[in-house]
Amino acid sequence: MVKNRYFIPNGKKVLEFQSEKADKWVAVTNYLKSKNIELSDVVSFGDEFNDKSMIKNSGIGFAMKNGIDELKSLTNNITEFTNNEDGVYFELKKLFRDVLGEKNGL
Repeated sequence: MVKNRYFIPNGKKVLEFQSEKADKWVAVTNYLKSKNIELSDVVSFGDEFNDKSMIKNSGIGFAMKNGIDELKSLTNNITEFTNNEDGVYFELKKLFRDVLGEKNGL
């Protein structure tokens, strides 16, 4: 028997188990607090169930194009490309272009 673990359905032929206390957002918030960074300054990307808290709580949360529908329903930000198509890169490039402007070579 495995204690303190729960099953994460991912819709694939893979079983994922993790501790109930393991949460990406908890780790992110601990880091942010240590660096005095605001939660609203966080951009996150996810594709699976275990990314829900990051997508919901980040300043900007993106669901990947190939992500699960439950995750996509949490945000209006869906990447144009999948993980395998460098979707994170292209969205960050757009975000930085908006912040820094075209003249910075992005």
